[in-house]
Amino acid sequence: MKNLTLKKVAIGLLLAGYSISGAYAATTISTSTGIIKGRAPLVNAKTLTTPNYNTNSITVKLYDENGQPITSQIQEVVNGYKIRIYLNVVDEDGDKDTLGLTANTVRFGYTKANTTDFIWVNATYNTDTSLGHYAEMTIPQEAIGSKIYYEVLANTEFGTPSQAEKWVFGNVFRTDAAGQKGQQGGGKPSGNEGAGGDDIPDIDDPDPVIKINTSTFDIKLYNVTVSNGAVTYGAEVAPSSSVVVGQSFAPKVFSKQTQVNGQDADITDQFAYQWNLVDLSKQDIVNQSNTNGSAAVANQVSSITQLEAVNAKVSGTQNEIQGLTYLIPVNGQVKAKNGQTSVSTIGNLAAGAQGYKLQVVAVTRSTGN
Repeated sequence: MKNLTLKKVAIGLLLAGYSISGAYAATTISTSTGIIKGRAPLVNAKTLTTPNYNTNSITVKLYDENGQPITSQIQEVVNGYKIRIYLNVVDEDGDKDTLGLTANTVRFGYTKANTTDFIWVNATYNTDTSLGHYAEMTIPQEAIGSKIYYEVLANTEFGTPSQAEKWVFGNVFRTDAAGQKGQQGGGKPSGNEGAGGDDIPDIDDPDPVIKINTSTFDIKLYNVTVSNGAVTYGAEVAPSSSVVVGQSFAPKVFSKQTQVNGQDADITDQFAYQWNLVDLSKQDIVNQSNTNGSAAVANQVSSITQLEAVNAKVSGTQNEIQGLTYLIPVNGQVKAKNGQTSVSTIGNLAAGAQGYKLQVVAVTRSTGN
């Protein structure tokens, strides 16, 4: 019986799950853990000289349509400008992102003009010699009237985790703290999330929406016919041409920023239209034989805005466009809001619309920014 007796210390080791290595003649014991993990990476603005391992931030730079950096204060941001996001990836464990993995995750978001549709679009990834990797977007015309948002996910080439648990997001032009969310994409941010710091362009409006860059558009006027609410375009009307009472007109707007089959894209349906009578020339409506043909008799209103126009769709399309077409009426039938809330006939017009120039204005319609 003596040969079957184990010492109490040996029993204790076996019960605890420890092993005695035969290679060391029962003189060592060992145990092990699960895999060693590090801390997740963050993004920091380029201006931070000391890494911030608690708070995310980014650097935002703005360039004009010619690619020149905007370094002084500006009044507004317009389509055609380029937004660049620069950042440093910081990691308490020393993990690095030298490949631009993080910059490659950047997407920009905005509400499409004339809709409530919020979309995310991929940024263009690039690098420069001074600031390193960056993500860029040329602000499209369909972002006019919207704010611009970003999202980014911090990544490192190695480590565990090698990716942040949450996406960083916000409004690119706000200095508020950056937000965090559990997944990519989703709808328009509802809070005041920003870039996480003040390393952003200096803009008069601290929460700007994108304005029109008129140099990227071309608007033309055409004679049209209207049937059952649909407009069929005829000949183009040159800006210097006189037009005639009783004729109908409609504009077309073209994008110089977007090409379709080598031609400027027709983006007429992205706008509403306002019609005005401007630049009254009294001498052109007064008969020289009319000795009383002075200001007492001639048209008394120098300009008339918000003429009564007709909503219509372009022939072959489905979407009705606000104020697309206008018919120049005969005397006594010129109607407009002209600063009012309802349409009314405009008085003091001895010659109706005659003597004025016809003006059409394309107006952006934003239903959510």
